[in-house]
Amino acid sequence: MASKVNTFLNFDTGCAGESELIAIGQNNANGSFLIHHIISSAIKEKRCVCLLSFVQKFHHYNSISRKLGVNLQTAQSAIQFVFLDGLDVLLQTFFVEDCSSTCRKNIGVFRKLREEILSTLSRFMETSNSVPLVIIDDVSVLVSLGFGSDSVGIFVNSLISEVIDRVIKIAGPQETGGSKIPSIVILSSYSESDRESVYLWKLLSHISSISVNVTGLETGYCKDVHGQVTAVWHDRYNHPRPHQRKILQFKLSETSVEFFASGMSPAVL
Repeated sequence: MASKVNTFLNFDTGCAGESELIAIGQNNANGSFLIHHIISSAIKEKRCVCLLSFVQKFHHYNSISRKLGVNLQTAQSAIQFVFLDGLDVLLQTFFVEDCSSTCRKNIGVFRKLREEILSTLSRFMETSNSVPLVIIDDVSVLVSLGFGSDSVGIFVNSLISEVIDRVIKIAGPQETGGSKIPSIVILSSYSESDRESVYLWKLLSHISSISVNVTGLETGYCKDVHGQVTAVWHDRYNHPRPHQRKILQFKLSETSVEFFASGMSPAVL
């Protein structure tokens, strides 16, 4: 899987480089295979990974990573991987803090999430010289729980700014120079019938340096073609680059993925 995903995403190594904001959208298709690939590749490259999940527990990610040749428990023990349970953070904030209004609850939740991520980055930078990686899976859950897409968008924007500021503050602007800025990967599900989720995806796609949209086929389910993936490259933080676009179809297996042009599936040739 690794080499094929890397080729498709134009990764020089097995994982996202520095200062990338990668937005992954999924609509009637499963785009989480990209999340699992990025996690396992980053761990293999000795990168530090902070995963904030609203959809799965640690066991799920560890089980899939082991199939891809990575043990997240070992990485956790080495302070190379930190798993943050987003739903636990939400529960703690809602029931511990005295919030008299919806607005204050939203602020309290987003502040707690940012604090957890930023404190994790601080620990990473004390123990490693690698460029850290922050992953959020799946941010659209916040919209499903009643948080407005505008509020979630503001949270993402502020998180990006605070991550950059925290790293520069710890490493120093001379040492950083843009090369130590962590990459952030955010997966967001959306449905055309849900305007809030569509708005959030469009916002994430707009601010991203790479947007990857994983969708089902317009013709419906097919056992030989599991969906279509569209990737668009924009400028990344302080690094202009040529904009480009790729569209391919794909088929998933337990530990691999095949990419091919539309209508070029091996099953139909």
